[in-house]
Amino acid sequence: MDSSIEMELERINSYKDFSTRQGEMKMLIGDLIYSNDFDINSHYVVYDCRKENVTWDEAEVLYDNEKDCSKPLDWILDLKVKYITLAENCIVIEAK
Repeated sequence: MDSSIEMELERINSYKDFSTRQGEMKMLIGDLIYSNDFDINSHYVVYDCRKENVTWDEAEVLYDNEKDCSKPLDWILDLKVKYITLAENCIVIEAK
């Protein structure tokens, strides 16, 4: 695994400034990929996993930072992070 991706994941995992409601942790896509607190300098893709039982490998790509040169749309940034993993040197983010 690429060491820069490992370092980025460690930084993501250590980021604890999440919003909470009724004891449930909530992190928005914008908190992760479009933050003033830190810069995510790795390839990442956001997948649309809002439907029940849909995982990233069968979902539509909402944003790919290597293909989309502009800021993600606000509605994408407002989605919740469901799951994060690595695949082929890319950070995979499932949004719900």
